[in-house]
Amino acid sequence: GLEDRLDALHQLYRSQGRAHILRTDASAIRARGGKIVTAAQLGADFRGVIKGGRFVALEAKRLSGARRLPWSRIPPCQRTDLDVTLRMGGVALLFVELDGVDYLVPWQVALASAGQASIPIVVPHRDGHVSGVVPAVCVPRLVMSDWLKTIEAAAAAGG
Repeated sequence: GLEDRLDALHQLYRSQGRAHILRTDASAIRARGGKIVTAAQLGADFRGVIKGGRFVALEAKRLSGARRLPWSRIPPCQRTDLDVTLRMGGVALLFVELDGVDYLVPWQVALASAGQASIPIVVPHRDGHVSGVVPAVCVPRLVMSDWLKTIEAAAAAGG
């Protein structure tokens, strides 16, 4: 699945010394006082740091047949994690797999749809083709081949 592909990619980044990104453990975690906290209460699916010290929070979602991601699919704790990461100067991203095509959606782009019922993932055009909300990285199965390169390029350009 999507999370497994991201795990493999993040392992490659670790071996290259480009990033240290780990999946949030899906098993229950015992917190202080004996209270159990599940991964869904912890925030984004992946967290880590990219070379240079910038923190990243990544949320992975899979859709079928829809061109929009309902906000209801992103629990408040995950939204908060992505919001705080972005506010603190980190990189906050959604990875969306839609019918076999991977889309990289920066959280600030998703936030432009706040107040609506959903986040547009693909945009239909008059000539019949569709593009992702971030066309430069909306390439079938290639986004995941090196999403970090997009972030590194933006950082080098001052973004």
